[in-house]
Amino acid sequence: MRKVLYIFLLLLWLLQRAGMGQSIGIRGWTVDEEGQLIEGVTIADSLGSKISQSEQDGSFSLSISLPRRICFTKPGYVDTCITVTLENTRLSVVMRSKITQVNAVIISGEGLRFKKIESGRLGTASIKTDSIRQLPTLTGEVDPLKVLQLTPGVGKFDLSSGLLVRGSTMDQNLVIFD
Repeated sequence: MRKVLYIFLLLLWLLQRAGMGQSIGIRGWTVDEEGQLIEGVTIADSLGSKISQSEQDGSFSLSISLPRRICFTKPGYVDTCITVTLENTRLSVVMRSKITQVNAVIISGEGLRFKKIESGRLGTASIKTDSIRQLPTLTGEVDPLKVLQLTPGVGKFDLSSGLLVRGSTMDQNLVIFD
């Protein structure tokens, strides 16, 4: 009798385990209030373990275990949650637009300040004395050529002593010391 009871309990346990992990595929479309298909809607189950996204044509598919609550979210729309059972695996989800009313919009141009270009000074760079004093010195004196080479956009070309300024050649540079 005990042996029959153990076999019966084992079968009952196996049947219960087989029914627990069953998953079913749900399919459907996401549309707005006017019936237009919505792409990019995130579909997730309540546990967050299964996530999908609607295609360009608004269709989606997701495999979940039943019964499960799934939520549809997209910026600009009200989140919609539905409990899925065995009877409703083909869904057409209507999402309502989320309307946000703004009291006022202030646009300011304070962040855009343009430097006035003086005529004749286009393409020039001046180096202040304070920035020259911060550069490393050779035998206690500042090397003017080294100061120019350390300026952004200027470099030394191989072993020559000429300056190669971006967008020009070595013989097109005018250096004025004041």
